[in-house]
Amino acid sequence: MASSYEETRKLIYKEIFEKLERKDDGRYRFAPRDTVKLLFQNDNHFLLRQLFRCLVPSGQLLSEGGSFSEDEFIRRVEARKLSNFWGTLVFASCSIDAAAIALRRLVVTETWPVFEEDEKKLGLLPLSRNQLNTLFEDHVEADRFFSNQACFCAVVLRNREEVIVQDASCQRLPYLEETFLGEGSFGKVYRVKVAKNHFFDAYAEAAKAYNGKPQYMARKDYVIADVNRAKEEYTIMKKVLSANFRKRENNIVQSLGCVQIEDSYSLFMPVAICDLHTYMMRQHCNAPQELKNKADIVYSAAGLASGLNYLHSGMQTEEFEELVCYHMDLNPSNVLVFFENNRNVWKLSDFGMARVKTRTGQLSPKENDFNSLFVRRKKVQDPSVPSTINRRGEGTWLAPESIPAVAVMKTGADIWALGCVLSVVFAYLGGGASGVDDYADARQNHPRADGLDRFFLRAAHFKSSKVHPEIKSRHEKLISEAAHRHIEERKAFSHMLTFLQESVLKIDQHLRCGAAAVQLELERTYRILQDAVNDRRPSVIEAVSRNFVELHMQRLIPAKNKSSPSIKIASQRFSSTEDFKGLVISPNANSLAYCTNAKIVLYTSESLSLAGGSATTPPSEWNLKEADFLQNLCLTKRYLVASTMSKNSLYVFDLEGGRQVDLNLTSMYRISLNLPPITNIALSPSGKTLVFAMRNETNMRGPGTLVNVSLPAMIAFIRQELSYLSESSDPNSQDAVRISRSHELLQNAIELEWPAADIEHLSVSDAGDTYIVVRPELTAKTREHKIPIAHIWVDKEVVPACLTIDTLNIVSLGFDGSSTAGFFTTFCVVNDSNTCALVTRGKRFHLQRFDQYAPLKDDQRDIPDYRIAKLFNSGPNGRLFAIGNLSVKQSMMLLEVSLSPSLVVRELIKIPGLVSGDDVAAVAVESAEKTLIIIAALTGASRRVIHKISVPRLG
Repeated sequence: MASSYEETRKLIYKEIFEKLERKDDGRYRFAPRDTVKLLFQNDNHFLLRQLFRCLVPSGQLLSEGGSFSEDEFIRRVEARKLSNFWGTLVFASCSIDAAAIALRRLVVTETWPVFEEDEKKLGLLPLSRNQLNTLFEDHVEADRFFSNQACFCAVVLRNREEVIVQDASCQRLPYLEETFLGEGSFGKVYRVKVAKNHFFDAYAEAAKAYNGKPQYMARKDYVIADVNRAKEEYTIMKKVLSANFRKRENNIVQSLGCVQIEDSYSLFMPVAICDLHTYMMRQHCNAPQELKNKADIVYSAAGLASGLNYLHSGMQTEEFEELVCYHMDLNPSNVLVFFENNRNVWKLSDFGMARVKTRTGQLSPKENDFNSLFVRRKKVQDPSVPSTINRRGEGTWLAPESIPAVAVMKTGADIWALGCVLSVVFAYLGGGASGVDDYADARQNHPRADGLDRFFLRAAHFKSSKVHPEIKSRHEKLISEAAHRHIEERKAFSHMLTFLQESVLKIDQHLRCGAAAVQLELERTYRILQDAVNDRRPSVIEAVSRNFVELHMQRLIPAKNKSSPSIKIASQRFSSTEDFKGLVISPNANSLAYCTNAKIVLYTSESLSLAGGSATTPPSEWNLKEADFLQNLCLTKRYLVASTMSKNSLYVFDLEGGRQVDLNLTSMYRISLNLPPITNIALSPSGKTLVFAMRNETNMRGPGTLVNVSLPAMIAFIRQELSYLSESSDPNSQDAVRISRSHELLQNAIELEWPAADIEHLSVSDAGDTYIVVRPELTAKTREHKIPIAHIWVDKEVVPACLTIDTLNIVSLGFDGSSTAGFFTTFCVVNDSNTCALVTRGKRFHLQRFDQYAPLKDDQRDIPDYRIAKLFNSGPNGRLFAIGNLSVKQSMMLLEVSLSPSLVVRELIKIPGLVSGDDVAAVAVESAEKTLIIIAALTGASRRVIHKISVPRLG
């Protein structure tokens, strides 16, 4: 009988183990809800019957009520919900004697539930050591069971409710994946994938109470400062969270529940795509050009004001108590961006961590400060600015009343912060990320600003504080610039920015309007812009550039080089109501791609005919199905690779494997990597090597990781072992292709010396040489800009292969101020893989040679008369070209750069319609008689412009 029991135990163990999640790590493995129950029900309860027969060879057992059969055993195990108990007992390798005791005391007995003397139930997990000792009367068996039961006691999250885990050693958390997203003042944020049936929603239909498939959530972890004191505060927090759902305000981030585990506390929320700061400064750096897209942003901002109005005056508890919540930390990083109902929605987060007071029936309502509830973490520096001396973001959004020793802050402080955010949003609408940076620099560099970026100047000489004069100056500039684009845009800008100055950004908080008034004015501004969109009258730019193609589809002669052979240029502009934000060109110049947040458009030789002015076939288009944003694009002759922002997915398009004759986007693999967020990707010209940089897994300012993979090997692996996804597949019926054995594909990974967010440039050659340019640091004492440049290659002569890094610092000359945001301009490999060219501030040319043993001294030269925005060449030993402008002009031109014996810049031709600040990509391809140059740009109201330039070879 013992031998039969051991064989059955091994069989059940094997079946359970195959169904465990995260089975390879004993600390985190768990059996999803109902795993054991469903396993025991298979094949007419085959495993349960086998187990019973091992314990009762005769097939029946005498009990208090008579005979006890295996059918009765099965019925009682299910009725008494003992499946997990028996699964744990077998998985823990408990002996047949322990199993017999459990059979007699928990199943055969007629009394149920079974209680101990202290009225604790036996049988339902998790069980304490004392309970197990009482049950088995054997400390060894009790310890085996206790050490394994956590695997079968995974926490079930409950929507809008708090789950308390008394003993973390007895339960597991139901996460299939955990990815670190960022860190704030009070906690760290992770994206977690919750196993199916581990999120219970009592408010949903009975049939849908448990999520039927894995669900992504954002988890924010806090550290509780005082557990005993926190209990009273939890009650108030629950009121705020429940009040949020009475009205279902769409611009407040939902709470999906809470979990307290000993001294840690976690809040669960939907996963946002990014925050507003990231959206403006990294995700979509270009200012939106179309009125429709500007109107959409104003619409989102109106929703943000609506959310703040709800916190101030729309909250009510289940007991009909009126609450008011002071956010106290409203800034772009706490505004989360979601994509819902085909538009971006801005939502306030961290509202519950501010101050809340009950207003009903209290003359002096008590304010409950949630900040004291948690251990405050060190403020995390914005990764886009140097941490040594730049104090931007330190109190930028605080109201003037926050300065006195005894601050008197009410809802007006949130209104001030909202006004500051809106002022920055309009700076973004006018000038993109660079406009936001310029605005911040102007505020910070004011003589009375004391190096602080704030929207007011602190009082001096016993005078009161005053609104920062840069606000009015910047608003006037934005209104003036809008007038040159569209008359209705000027009207909208003037309406809203004047309102901010007159009714929101006031030193006296009693003179500030409420959030409802801000919402109303934003809605009016939106209607002004939307009416102009519906009216479809041409903008000023559109009227001027209507005949752009006809005007420039002609032969042009260089202005300063009249003796040289003629240079031909053909240009084509594409109108669109969408704002494109990224562009890439294949190294062979046969295809190029643009992207928006959610769309990729691929042009090829067949879909684009610059010589004839019309396309023979339409471009290939692909739309992102998920609520996510495209982040990076890479393009070669064969492959296009795109990465996304929030879901950490790679989309690999086999351009030659589609269903059409020409290159197209119909053959696609979606690869979901169980890795930290990807910040940069690069693809070698041949498409053989894919490199990407990942953020630190636990600290966004920690060292990043560079991963080098073979793209063909990755695709072959997917084809062989995982399911194939295509554009025609139903995205709701299939999960992404998941690289589950990451260690097999991601072997060439190396930890970098810098945060991944600081990488300005990433590229890789066909030989496997990888180049990284890192955002320069700013030394506090000397203010020398040091730009780390890394050249990474695989040393194939060493077995096993290893990665070698040379890191060089390029030090600028002179004093460049406090910001390094635009210090690095462009990078290009020249002559051979060991030499690179770098331009800083558009005015300084650096030629650097890498050597395995002793890097040569940096060769620095001033660029005479010109500012260079882009460097590129026609091959390792080909001609070096640039796109730049005369220092005193905005219009851009194609230039050729010679390096020997001195730096010489030669004008080739003016590029029609391209001005300084436009996004541009360029490639050059040599032939026997000429150099063909393709330039793609994002410029003007219509956004997409493509230029084809033929430059004769010099004799």
